[in-house]
Amino acid sequence: MLQEGAANNTFDEINKLIGNTQLSKHTSIDEVLSLANGLFIRDTFYKYINKKYINTLKENYNAEVVKDEFKSAANANKWIEDKTFNIIKNMLTDETVKNPYNVMLIINALAIDMEWYRSFQFKSTTGYDFYLDNGEKMKTTMMSKTEKTTNLSYYIDDNISVVTSDLKKYDDIQFEFMAIMPKENLSSFIENFTEEQMDHINQNLNFSTTIVDGVELHIPKFKFNYDLKLKQDLINLGIKDAFNYSKSDFSKMEGSTDPDKKLYVSDALHKADIEFTEEGIKAAAVTVFAMAPGAGAPDPNRRIPQPLVITFDKPFMFIIRDKNTQDIWFTGTVYEPNKWEDEKEDYKPKRNYYW
Repeated sequence: MLQEGAANNTFDEINKLIGNTQLSKHTSIDEVLSLANGLFIRDTFYKYINKKYINTLKENYNAEVVKDEFKSAANANKWIEDKTFNIIKNMLTDETVKNPYNVMLIINALAIDMEWYRSFQFKSTTGYDFYLDNGEKMKTTMMSKTEKTTNLSYYIDDNISVVTSDLKKYDDIQFEFMAIMPKENLSSFIENFTEEQMDHINQNLNFSTTIVDGVELHIPKFKFNYDLKLKQDLINLGIKDAFNYSKSDFSKMEGSTDPDKKLYVSDALHKADIEFTEEGIKAAAVTVFAMAPGAGAPDPNRRIPQPLVITFDKPFMFIIRDKNTQDIWFTGTVYEPNKWEDEKEDYKPKRNYYW
């Protein structure tokens, strides 16, 4: 939505980094998948926003446009909470919204609450060693399942182990989870990871049906949330003019030629939350732009007489994407998964007493 309001070099810098995404074409599904776009405009500044820009967001992004007094963050936070299945709460502070220099909030919210196509068995979860990047080890809550289906795929070479596992299909939309575990340090791997490597993985994934007894997957539970201030990161990645009042060009967004009404991005915020369990994945991510006026693959025919065991027992990265379009919805890293010590009581057998 920010890109739609940009022009000239401001547009080029944004486009170079994010390109054209197809996420806006997805349709939300009640309580399962949510893709929402919101435009909150300070009521006193609404008349200075280009009506064509507002209509474009409504028509192309199904955006909700809200005229707000910006007296507090309550309204914007409630909108975010509703659009993320109550996963992300209180993202914005009153200080950010009440700031008299901020006149508009461009909000993008994504959320999924999906079950696995074939779930992990609760009774198979146990404590297991996980080796941290610093050389130490911890006992993690390790989930396990064995599959011989086209809903679980794998790729292994001398440098990485990769597994994809499908989530259930909802209204013809199916997501998949991909985990990539390098043999080397994860941070170094990510720093040098290329689009060509990703293409190679995608082209060489094998169904678990290529193994006589399927694939036995061990992967830890994890749950985390984080807040990021994206402004400096985006500047470092090449989006510079948008944050510079004298260079920004959001003329497609602006409805006034008054230089005092010229817009630039004053801040960029991101918040994400993900929970990965035996039943499925709950994940949400929200990005907010505050606007201010200025002053080698294995042989697929290989047959072995037992399951191929793939264990994610060291830091790995993950991707959650649309299985058909390959659009990425979430990506992240797991350096330290859930601790077994914190959860082992949940997995103790329940005793039945008969008198």
